[in-house]
Amino acid sequence: MIQCQVFLLASLLVLQQGLALPARDVTSQESPFQLRVTPAVINRHSAEEMTLSCDHNSAGQTSLIDVLSLRIVKKSGSAWDVIAEQKDTEDHPTAEKGVTASANIKGDISTFFLQTRWDTVEEESFGVFRCDVTGYDINAMVVTESSPEVAIYDIGNVIGHFVSVANKTKERVKELKNWTEVEISQLKTGLGGQEKSTENKIIQLKNSTDTKLSELKTGLDNQKKSTENKIIQLKNSTDTKISQLKLGLVGKEISTENKIIQLKNSTDTEISQLKTGLHDHEKSTENKIIQLKNSTQSRIIQLKSSTENKIIQLKKSTDTEISRLKTGLDDQEKSTENKIIQLKNSTDTKISQLKLGLVGKEKSVAAVESSVATLQTNQVSYDNRLATLETFLGRLTQWPGGFYALLQPKTGCPVDLAFFGGTHRFLQIHTESQSSSDPSDSHSSAFLEMTAFRVDSKNFVSLEFCEVNRQFNTASWPRGSFCVIKLFYKPCPTGFSSGHVSIETENSDFSGAGRNNVVDTLEYPIIQFCCQNSSPAEVPIQLPTDSPFLLYRYGGVCQKVQGMSVSEEFIRINTEDTFNTDELGKPHPDVDQTGISVIKFNLCYYTKR
Repeated sequence: MIQCQVFLLASLLVLQQGLALPARDVTSQESPFQLRVTPAVINRHSAEEMTLSCDHNSAGQTSLIDVLSLRIVKKSGSAWDVIAEQKDTEDHPTAEKGVTASANIKGDISTFFLQTRWDTVEEESFGVFRCDVTGYDINAMVVTESSPEVAIYDIGNVIGHFVSVANKTKERVKELKNWTEVEISQLKTGLGGQEKSTENKIIQLKNSTDTKLSELKTGLDNQKKSTENKIIQLKNSTDTKISQLKLGLVGKEISTENKIIQLKNSTDTEISQLKTGLHDHEKSTENKIIQLKNSTQSRIIQLKSSTENKIIQLKKSTDTEISRLKTGLDDQEKSTENKIIQLKNSTDTKISQLKLGLVGKEKSVAAVESSVATLQTNQVSYDNRLATLETFLGRLTQWPGGFYALLQPKTGCPVDLAFFGGTHRFLQIHTESQSSSDPSDSHSSAFLEMTAFRVDSKNFVSLEFCEVNRQFNTASWPRGSFCVIKLFYKPCPTGFSSGHVSIETENSDFSGAGRNNVVDTLEYPIIQFCCQNSSPAEVPIQLPTDSPFLLYRYGGVCQKVQGMSVSEEFIRINTEDTFNTDELGKPHPDVDQTGISVIKFNLCYYTKR
């Protein structure tokens, strides 16, 4: 039912923006040639290019053995007007005014193509088109083989068609209603289970948070006790040292006093002897006594001063250590408090997100029920919308958000809302065209025959891109190992890192071309990439499975995708040989460099199982 709701939103988008929807005939398996329209949805109100490509259908058999001309024609009443033509006698195709054409009519018929491009979608871009291929058959008869007709209608001109087929869709409407009721029932049942699951998650998160808070508080208490013990030990150690120093000082003072007493006694004895026996030397003896007293006093002063300095230094050292410990304790308390605040904020945010998600799901169910009621009361409007979306029914899915581009395989761009706002872009690289010992340009089976081709004496590699340059949703990409193409004026999606591969093109008579948001210069193109390696490639990821697509390989192994089969593909480019400046800027996809100047991109092609 949610898919149905997405279909209705897409329908409103189509009607409001005036998009033109190509209504194409299915290509017959027996038709030897086919005409393809790009992009899948054409916006007539923007400067968006549109291309018609005529080429060989490998599933069909042609009777032609030699081709004289390729033509793309448009129906005008009972006649057909030539839009573009490539003859075997001319080097370049001719085209009507406002149309750009490119072609190849040389070599094997499987490589033939004729492509027209309107840079801006105009009234002339709508109508019925066909591809005519004229040549000789085995009997030398001139034969023309045509592709199935392709009708491109303006949405405003096909409303009558939608009304005319309303009766055919009534049974489908009934089936869709029945399916809707079943889907709503399943959604309600699933919502009940999800509510219980959400409540359990909230309880688990609260229990986990309480446990972490308890652990942090216990750790903080332990740290406080450890710090207090260290301070007590340091104080005790300091007091012991001070006590020891004081005891030593007292001992030294007692020793000094004893020495003084002994010195005085000795002095008195000497004085007595001097007075008794040396009257002539009284003056000399007095001088010696004065000197001896001064010397003794000086020693006492020095000893006291030295002891006091040691006590002061020890006190300073002790105060510094205590201050440092207190500062460390304050920092640890602040850090722990910050962690507790962050954890609480994170917990509140997660709980809020879970509650908002639950409310959003309830609103989604209410919106679905409202949509069903609208369908039941407005049958005619619903029939018209259903007819508008019948070509997309069951195929419309949603790719992750962000701005990026995918390399287009031969099956075309994915049919998805993400690519509705984007445009079909291309880059035609003029590769090494002179004599070279390197391997030639080539590609694997996931790409069109004209991906690597030669015109006259020039070699080219043509890359086509599926760009997402408008934001339709903000869904995150799944975690894995792969790369996508970066738009040079936009950031990578969340979780990706950017790198690049620089390509040196042919430096003689450069003929490159292109129109895209991937490179900003044609002569020295630098293709930028968004890569991630956040989960092993062997762990499957979820991406839309209804359309084939390409991802660049990253890490040597193709990323697994649920519901998809994958094959390894490649594009090999022979770049300029002379003064080559090819460059790889990490992170970049898996690239092999061989020979003088060869760049081989390794890709992964996904198709539904």
